[in-house]
Amino acid sequence: MQVSTNAVQRLRSVAVNCMCQLLIAHPHFNFRNNLLTVVVPLMNDRSADSKVALWCCDAVAQLFEQDFTGDASVEALKIITRLIKSKSYRIRREILDTFLHLQIQDVPATGETKNHTQSKEQKKAEQRRVRRVSKREKRRMQEKVRLERELKETQAVESKEKRTRMQTEAIKLV
Repeated sequence: MQVSTNAVQRLRSVAVNCMCQLLIAHPHFNFRNNLLTVVVPLMNDRSADSKVALWCCDAVAQLFEQDFTGDASVEALKIITRLIKSKSYRIRREILDTFLHLQIQDVPATGETKNHTQSKEQKKAEQRRVRRVSKREKRRMQEKVRLERELKETQAVESKEKRTRMQTEAIKLV
């Protein structure tokens, strides 16, 4: 039984379109990385059917626009930069246009990053203060920390530091 090339091309188009739609509709999908490894190389597809490349570029661009945490963007950027290097920088213009859709706002310059490490004196003073606290007070403090952690988890609030870290990594990849 022989299958015509036209039927294979149509099936390929449908499959790629489905993958792109899945990537857009559910960016949190647990096999997102697998989808990206298939979709990103097709962004540079130079076959006669250039619709596939445009669909893939649009899907990645929409993924960049919808990604507020930065996780999916960083994954996609890693795969895109690997593709660009493997093709010796001979890629379609549309791939570079997808970078314009990245959600990057507040990335501090390298010298402006806050140093969160405490000096040795500050750490020792904190330890002395904690030692003086009664057991009941220590339990209250631990309970308070636990409740605050649970509150953050239930509200699904991404910390600003994590977002900044992801955006900084995205900038480095670009």
